[in-house]
Amino acid sequence: VLIKFELKKGLHIPNDLQTKIESEESYYKAYNKTLNYLSYSLRSEKQIKDYLVKNDFAHYSERLIQQLKDLKLIDDLVYAQSYVRTQANVNLKGPRNIERELKEKGVPEQDIWTALDEYSYEQQLQNAVELSDKQWKKTSKHSTIESINKVKKYLLNKGYSFELIDEIITN
Repeated sequence: VLIKFELKKGLHIPNDLQTKIESEESYYKAYNKTLNYLSYSLRSEKQIKDYLVKNDFAHYSERLIQQLKDLKLIDDLVYAQSYVRTQANVNLKGPRNIERELKEKGVPEQDIWTALDEYSYEQQLQNAVELSDKQWKKTSKHSTIESINKVKKYLLNKGYSFELIDEIITN
């Protein structure tokens, strides 16, 4: 702000310039606070907008978001791809749950579908088998039919499709 407005010690500042300086200073506070928020993890554009509203910086959101996009610090497709990889590899979630969570985070549907294309059927099958094995061990005291139903319900809750679940159960 000092450099932008060429401020020096002892310089007389008219009221209209002072207003501009204060506005610019406030913008840079919002920018720095948002950079700090982004430093912890990737965020979607909607998450940034919500953060700005929550911190009373909503009036800077368009300018700030455009600046962050220009710097490639906000990209919903990159965010969605990273989110899908993490949820698939770490939490073993199914594509339906991942899709729902990304929608809640405000990611555009096209970006969601592009990111989910990276979650191959083979990986979904592998993850679902791993989850079903764990669940099967927990339900071993129950009857076979009851165990099958519990495993199916568990996999459905994790976001896997009926077709994939049936394939696992029949094998």
